[in-house]
Amino acid sequence: MPSDRASDSESESESALDCNLVFLLIRAGALGAANDTRVLAKHGLKVRQYAVLTTACTRPRTQKELSDFLMLNPSQIVTLVDTLEDLGLVEREAAVGDRRAKLVVATTRGRELFDVVRIDVGDAHDRLLGHLSPAQREEFLTVLRRLALPDS
Repeated sequence: MPSDRASDSESESESALDCNLVFLLIRAGALGAANDTRVLAKHGLKVRQYAVLTTACTRPRTQKELSDFLMLNPSQIVTLVDTLEDLGLVEREAAVGDRRAKLVVATTRGRELFDVVRIDVGDAHDRLLGHLSPAQREEFLTVLRRLALPDS
């Protein structure tokens, strides 16, 4: 009979977790990160590097703004930008109005890589969310944006 209790216990914990917002967000994030990690590795990038490159290509920000937006320690941003700079994908420019602040912008090489990687990442996301109908997918992404980017 202990196996029945173990089975009941597993069911109870699964049902408790399938209603736990933080667990579900973390699990979905882990699945997505693993998915992106595989795709990005083919291009020599990691998830956080891709986040910085994406921002540099679409809406350049200062290192401080990157730290706040990506919710990373400023020293982590410095390391990420240093690596991307060494790869020739981004460069630091003085921000207009504050020459002490450094804006992280994509180089031509960075934009070219981003254009290729973005397609591969999009395809991977399509596979990850493939079991959702187009309407469910749009609703999911809309709600997720509202949770993750409440000030946008």
